[in-house]
Amino acid sequence: MSTIGIPSPSLCFYLLVFIHLSLPDAIRGDAMVELEFIKFENREGKGDNGHCCDGKWGICQPNGCDHRFKICLGTSSGRNDADDCPYGKMKSSAINNQDVNTFGTKIGNLHNPLPFHFRGPLPPSFKLKVSVDDKDMLTGDFVDLLIHDLHITGKTDRTLTIRARTSLKLHVHVRCDHHFYGEHCEVKCVDGTNFYCDHMTGKKVCKEGFTGNNCDHGVCSKFACHHGGRCTVTSSGNPKCLCSEGYLGVHCDQSSAHINDCDDINRNPDYKDKSGVYEIRPRGSPISFNVYCKMQNNRGWTVLQRRIDGSVNFNRNWTEYRRGFGELGADTEFWMGLDEIHYLTAQRHKRYMLRIDMEDHFGEQRHADYGEFAVEGEREMYKLHVGNYQGNGRGWPAAITSQRSFGPATEIVSVLTIRITTLLHDSAVLRDMNRVGGTAAALGQT
Repeated sequence: MSTIGIPSPSLCFYLLVFIHLSLPDAIRGDAMVELEFIKFENREGKGDNGHCCDGKWGICQPNGCDHRFKICLGTSSGRNDADDCPYGKMKSSAINNQDVNTFGTKIGNLHNPLPFHFRGPLPPSFKLKVSVDDKDMLTGDFVDLLIHDLHITGKTDRTLTIRARTSLKLHVHVRCDHHFYGEHCEVKCVDGTNFYCDHMTGKKVCKEGFTGNNCDHGVCSKFACHHGGRCTVTSSGNPKCLCSEGYLGVHCDQSSAHINDCDDINRNPDYKDKSGVYEIRPRGSPISFNVYCKMQNNRGWTVLQRRIDGSVNFNRNWTEYRRGFGELGADTEFWMGLDEIHYLTAQRHKRYMLRIDMEDHFGEQRHADYGEFAVEGEREMYKLHVGNYQGNGRGWPAAITSQRSFGPATEIVSVLTIRITTLLHDSAVLRDMNRVGGTAAALGQT
């Protein structure tokens, strides 16, 4: 017959105290410090008093230590003991019969790594104290006290070894809790309807259409963008429509089908004297396309080519010259494309002039203006017609009718990228062009 005994009051008291010390005594908060134990070494197998953990007649028994660990986080100016723990403390159960402890997911009965939560901003540093004893029945023989001053931020992630008579290797990982950011997790930010939180600083980043410290000023709320256009905010905080393909205007209320060239755009009060990339559709063109418009002297010039620094390779094949290459922009190199030039100059209701601006490496500038300019289609091998020359480019012919195609050129020297020997017969021109540092050409309506 078996009986169930009732523990004595003293034993009950001991068990209650032990359970309390085994649980984390840390405050949940705005940051997390994780301490991952890697390896503890007490190779002599002795306590602080020099006695063996286990053994007889002064001979230590191998792996006789039953280590217990008390982990304490204190202030940098606090006491050097494992009882002054304002940031939290934990105590493990014993790990039996090991002088050297290599840790996995457990430190005795504690989960490894050990989580310590902080409420409020992280302190710039704290004192880590690890007290180790050797469990001996109901008491423990003191083994060592390991102390290290840790300087931390919300991004600390490093491995260190604390040495005294024994040694402890551990990894320290610090992270801000969800919705907290900054060097010491001092900034709280929760994504809102009109903003999101920068993942590094926690500052509010306004979504498109909103400004202000709290992103509560909707600059796009009363700014209409028609035909599928989308309102965005410029760097100066003003609303601006990004129009869908086929439309332009401040409110995307104008069809680009009626915009034949840059001069049409410049006549629009919304865009007058505002150079940039625009969408046009010349009469007879099957599609609309983008061009760079230079608004100057009350006229809109369609830029056909710009060469500045050689950043774009102009030694291209037939298809590339037909389609165009480079990136349209105010300070970029590009070639517009022969098909697009043809559609522009083939419009019967408009006549165009060509201007070529050049500058050499010494800053000397030249220009050539042709009052007549047209390029035929691909079937005619993009035959060129220019006439009525004016300018200061020495030796430039007054009129040209090209008899060659726009194929790959070994020497690309003019805006139209034709072999120089085809168009320019004066040796003085050849000498000038060999020194050219940059060229640009634009098309304007006469």
